Amino acid sequence: MTFFLICDILYIMKIKQTIFKIATILLILIFFTIIDYVIGKFPIKDLNIQQFAMVSLNGNLLYGGYGEYILQSQPLVFYKGYSTEKIAGVTKYKINSKGFRGEEFSKIKPPGKIRIIFLGGSSMFNLGWEDDSTTIVKELGKKDNIIEVLNCGIPGYTSSQELALLIHEMIDYNPDIVISLTGWNDINWGIITENYQGLSPLYNELDDSLERFISNDQKIFQNIILGFINLLNKSNIFRQVSIKLKNKKLIQREKEMDLKYSKENIDKKAETIIQYFVNNCYKMKKISSSFSFKYIVFLQPTVVMKETPSKLEIKITQDKDWSIYYSNAKYLYSSYFGKIKEKLNNKEIMFVDINKDPRFIYSNKTLFIDDTHTNKQGNQIIAEIIYQTLLENEILENNKTKSE
Repeated sequence: MTFFLICDILYIMKIKQTIFKIATILLILIFFTIIDYVIGKFPIKDLNIQQFAMVSLNGNLLYGGYGEYILQSQPLVFYKGYSTEKIAGVTKYKINSKGFRGEEFSKIKPPGKIRIIFLGGSSMFNLGWEDDSTTIVKELGKKDNIIEVLNCGIPGYTSSQELALLIHEMIDYNPDIVISLTGWNDINWGIITENYQGLSPLYNELDDSLERFISNDQKIFQNIILGFINLLNKSNIFRQVSIKLKNKKLIQREKEMDLKYSKENIDKKAETIIQYFVNNCYKMKKISSSFSFKYIVFLQPTVVMKETPSKLEIKITQDKDWSIYYSNAKYLYSSYFGKIKEKLNNKEIMFVDINKDPRFIYSNKTLFIDDTHTNKQGNQIIAEIIYQTLLENEILENNKTKSE
């Protein structure tokens, strides 16, 4: 009898201990849930505004985290956009099956249309501006229903990649006019990249150690890791710690940028960068002669070149993390664009410097969402400048006659 009584007591005690442990775990979870909620109310500013991912041709993640735009590795041009049909609801922009922003388009040009192909980087892509109905190409298309405009701008592209894209792909789309809205990436990538060879610095971020992710054998393991990371990202604590660590790296990177954007380094790298850019533009002009289309370079605008910036634009240029860049940016662009325009003239390449247009340089309205990417009003002005250039030089009229 005593033995059974002792067993009952021990059993009850064990149950109480188990209940106590469960209650303790629940209290700890509740405590951390409350802490996580409170931390979420005071978010740390993420300095890495644009978050990219790179996937392989098979769609396997190479690096980065799925963010506002996904790149897909490609032969010859290094990368293009990753179709949003394959990963719906993840990115901010509609990317078609060819890797370009916007609707699908065919190699066969619609009868009676003048086909304009735009090349360039993120400014041409309209990175940061999510309204597809008011991008640069859409605003230009509204001005004349005979125009068909294809946006082949890819964030980060240099003139070398524009040239490769034109040669290996866009020639087959039978353009009447090819326009490069370009300049910024060549200059800035050239400044910050050691031994610059005309490519986006994203090229250097593909580490050989990540090749294991390309293997199909690793795909399940990769998806498990991504699932676990996505789960952790739901936690405010994890997210804030992750942002803080990333910000620390970015601040260190900005200190390195200060040295790279010094006037000494700007002057030192000028000849190499300008030579790459002008030579690429000249090759595209030669191709245009061979394939009977008009090629025009539009030097893209930047907020630092405005004479009467808005209050918001002034705030952009006073960003402390880019203080050296902004203090020397006007010198950088004035110096480089001046030399570029001289060389483009010598090679008889048609160009327009949007920075010199009064509609941009003297506008007191906010035209930019950051240093180089334009909003709806900026897009409208760029479209107006391009359309006016085509009309004044009778480029549209000549092509209308050709298409009839």
